[in-house]
Amino acid sequence: MICKQFQILPAYFDYFNPGFAAQLAAGKKYIMYLPVEKKMLFKSAKQQISE
Repeated sequence: MICKQFQILPAYFDYFNPGFAAQLAAGKKYIMYLPVEKKMLFKSAKQQISE
């Protein structure tokens, strides 16, 4: 969903966010990295994504 919403290739996202799915599945927090040009888009969609 994140890749589709931000128009990022899954391989690109996985490269910069290794272990993302595993950390969330374990109920842990994760610092997600996105391209700088997606920052404002993320801020506007943050609430929707976290649900």
